[in-house]
Amino acid sequence: MHLPTRKPWSPLKVVGTFLVLAIATLLIFIGWKYWLFTGGIFRTSSFDEKEWKSLNRRTSDFSCYRGGMANDIKTNVLRVGQSRAEVEKLLGSPDSNKGSYHEYILGMCSGLQWDFDTLDISFNAEGKLTNVRIVQH
Repeated sequence: MHLPTRKPWSPLKVVGTFLVLAIATLLIFIGWKYWLFTGGIFRTSSFDEKEWKSLNRRTSDFSCYRGGMANDIKTNVLRVGQSRAEVEKLLGSPDSNKGSYHEYILGMCSGLQWDFDTLDISFNAEGKLTNVRIVQH
C-alpha cells in the first residue's frame, strides 16, 4: 500500500494560516475584554444574603467567591440614601471600614489572581449611601 506524499506548505498558505490564527486570537481577546468591561464575572449571580454573608473574607481562597453577586448588589439591592445600618444589615460588617466608605472583598475575580477585588460603598457625613462601585485592583 502506497500512501500519497504530502506537498510542503507554500509560503502563501503559511502566511494565510498565520493571518487566520492572528485574527481569531484578536477577536477572542476583544470579546473577552468586552465581557469584562460590561460586567463579566460580576454579573453571574443574583444577590443571596445568606450566601453573601457565609462567604465572608476568605483570604486563602483564590477564587471570585462573592464577585458574581456584585453587579446585582450595585444595581438592584443598594440604593442611594440608604443608611449605613441598612447596608450592614444586608451585607454584614465590612471587611474594611475606611471612614467614609466600606470595602467588601469579592475574591480574586480578574482571572490572573494578582489581588482581591472589592465592592466599595461610599457614605456622606450623615451616614447615607452615596456611591457603590466595583473595584478591580
